[in-house]
Amino acid sequence: MSFFCPKCGTQLPDGANVCSQCGTPIGAPAPQAPVQQAPVAPQGYDPNAQYAQQPYPQQGYPQAPYGAVPVVPKQPANFDLNVGGFFSDFFKNPIDAVTSRATSKFWLMALIFAGAYAILEFILALVNHKSKSAQWGFYTLLTQIFAIAAFVCIAMLLASAMKIKKLDFLSSLSLIGLPFALIFACRLVEFLNTKIYDAIDKKGDFFSISTVIAAIGLYFMIVVLYDFAINANPGAVSKTRALMFALLVIICYLVAAKFFNWMFWKIFDMDKALYNYSPSSTSDLNELMSLLG
Repeated sequence: MSFFCPKCGTQLPDGANVCSQCGTPIGAPAPQAPVQQAPVAPQGYDPNAQYAQQPYPQQGYPQAPYGAVPVVPKQPANFDLNVGGFFSDFFKNPIDAVTSRATSKFWLMALIFAGAYAILEFILALVNHKSKSAQWGFYTLLTQIFAIAAFVCIAMLLASAMKIKKLDFLSSLSLIGLPFALIFACRLVEFLNTKIYDAIDKKGDFFSISTVIAAIGLYFMIVVLYDFAINANPGAVSKTRALMFALLVIICYLVAAKFFNWMFWKIFDMDKALYNYSPSSTSDLNELMSLLG
């Protein structure tokens, strides 16, 4: 392939480095850029097909084998039954162990303690009153159940009315029911002490501590209610208002208990049961009269 001298225009053969006419050095010709050919699309190719929306792969949940029971995730329980943790805290600080759990989460534990106390009273009524024991037992049981239910409602209503704290029924049940763990123990010890005292001291020369033991449970409940009122809204409730709240709850409870005692006395016709009651000893008679008084 020939080319021309850039200076004189003489045609030079391919590969010449110097012009034969004017002696001008000739550089190597610039390589020609290769011509790019457009790619040839295969037959039947649609250029718009690449922009077509591809369907998303459907991710389904793994199917359980036929006949298998599907696993349902467990829901968190709406109650706390850690009785061991409660008693562990109770022996360290009994007041705080109750007031710190005055929430709806501990309603079942409180219901168990209060129910155990009502059942204990039912059993003691069966033990104490041999004649018409079932009548005495159910009279006592229903009186306790209704009195405790009224106790819970009274605490809930007075806490709101006196602007202590708004309690729902389950939270009030926790506040009132948890102290029955101690009240249950006091009632059982009181009963055993009375039996031992009556067996040893026939003449009544010694002072029985049964009344003191019974008062411990009532005093504990008052302190719990007072502490709850003070700490429910720190700084907003005075000590006087907290004490008034605690005493009013207890007084209203005692009035309600007297009312239910009278109501079920009439329902079960306990006058007839009293007439048919034959005490086995003077101590049983005294215990019966103290119950009626």
